Amino acid sequence: MLSLRDALALPSLAGARLVAGERGAGRAIRVVNIMEVPDIVRWMRGGEFLLTTAYPVRDDAEALTRLVPVLARRGLTGLGVKVGPYLPALPPALLDVCEELDFPLVELPGDAMFNDILSEVLGTVLNRQALALERSRAIHERFTAVALGGGSYQELMNVLLELTGLAAAVRDEQGLVLA
Repeated sequence: MLSLRDALALPSLAGARLVAGERGAGRAIRVVNIMEVPDIVRWMRGGEFLLTTAYPVRDDAEALTRLVPVLARRGLTGLGVKVGPYLPALPPALLDVCEELDFPLVELPGDAMFNDILSEVLGTVLNRQALALERSRAIHERFTAVALGGGSYQELMNVLLELTGLAAAVRDEQGLVLA
């Protein structure tokens, strides 16, 4: 998992600032997307870190503010807004609604490159997923080897302890400890 807070430490987000919704910054990023159309919400599935220059809503000063509750309900991770020619500053009402909903709002510097952010954040997410899958495979192989080798409950519990650092027990129907 890559949280929004963790993503802000990546080089592609240097200069980005979390300006509202700090309590939601631990949300996981599943994917990064770019807002190209005002009705982007219908394409969102949840877990997205949505980036925008605000160009699609440049003629409606309150559009982003109205969009945030909808994005929050759809389960987006947060919104990154590039401050620049289309939106010279983040509107106070936008900051307020993000804070109220604990919806992370990231102010991106004008020179932020969306392609770099997409590439690095998504690459980090995929690398972490690959590591988790590899760990899962290794755990599965260890348990399978013990089970197929005729290992006892105690051997299985020893492997579980070794892999997780957590003690566990196998109990029978009456609650008596078998291992």
